[in-house]
Amino acid sequence: MYTLKIIYVVRLVTSKPSNENHGIRLRNDDTDDYGNLRVFSEGFGLAYNLAVPALRIDPQNDVYIKNYLKSEKGYLDVKPSNDNYGIRLRNDETDDFGNLRVFTDGFGFAYNSNVPAILITIQNHVQIEDNLIVGGSLEVNSLSVNGEPIGSSGSGSSGLWTLNGNDISYGAGNVSIGNATIPAGYQFSVDGRGIFEEVVVKLSESWPDYVFEDVYVLKPLDELEVFISEHKHLPEIPSAGEIDQDGVSLGAMNALLLKKIEELTLYTINQQKQLDKQAKQIELLLSIKN
Repeated sequence: MYTLKIIYVVRLVTSKPSNENHGIRLRNDDTDDYGNLRVFSEGFGLAYNLAVPALRIDPQNDVYIKNYLKSEKGYLDVKPSNDNYGIRLRNDETDDFGNLRVFTDGFGFAYNSNVPAILITIQNHVQIEDNLIVGGSLEVNSLSVNGEPIGSSGSGSSGLWTLNGNDISYGAGNVSIGNATIPAGYQFSVDGRGIFEEVVVKLSESWPDYVFEDVYVLKPLDELEVFISEHKHLPEIPSAGEIDQDGVSLGAMNALLLKKIEELTLYTINQQKQLDKQAKQIELLLSIKN
């Protein structure tokens, strides 16, 4: 058996609550609070202590909420601001909120901000306010940085990076790794260590095989001695101060070192010729003496 238990003393008003709208009003005589279940001029709605419905179903059967749709943990705001329309979800315990809104320049998402972190513009472009963090793979047909396309396909295509099959090339500008600025005169700069399995340097200058040409003039050893005594390094080889300031050009330095090795080889050959000549002269003197 079920019983009807009255918790509060209320009064059911069956007459129409106002001159314009018809419905039912429940009133608590102790607190004077009341609730309306009414047929308004623009639809059917519910209200608490208000003549304006908080929840309304219009003649087209659309549902309108005057303020927020709340739950135990937060609420849903269907019009976050006067300028932009959308949905805001708020956590009442932490006061954090998320926006799903139609902004003046597009449709976007935001977290704890009225500025969209992700914005889909009128042209259906996707704009990201800050960083894009991807936990997996990212596949795009085209990608631009500062208006310059990246990853243009096909040989001869324009853009910062050009793809041709599995090959990729950088079309314009310079590259720096580990440094905010690129030293003047260089296209690629690395401030740190690098490891390579093989490095190939192609020089625009000729390789020093010309040292072995008959017309090449080898510096006399006495002049070389004077130069070393005065400058403390070999001719054409950069000094320690120059290396500290400008670094070492691997290709040019290897060519210079090879040149000095070839010159040293010529010095050794000439010395061996002199030794052979002296050995014959000594042998001849010894034979005459005997």
